[in-house]
Amino acid sequence: MILVATAASPAHFLALDTSGRAVVASLGGWTVPTVVYATGADFTADGPGPSVLEKLSAALAQARSLGSALDQER
Repeated sequence: MILVATAASPAHFLALDTSGRAVVASLGGWTVPTVVYATGADFTADGPGPSVLEKLSAALAQARSLGSALDQER
């Protein structure tokens, strides 16, 4: 699972790492290392800015890798 959130300020960035990961783990899930957290400053009139897209791309690559590894274990 990729943890992604938007908010008004960067003050709560660690909430995904501390609470989000714990919730997913308590349900037996896995999360990728990269967390995507964006504020209004991370968006342009056309959509997500480059930093958000880079983080999403990295997180998706990690999810594909994790998925492949889990498939090989079965």
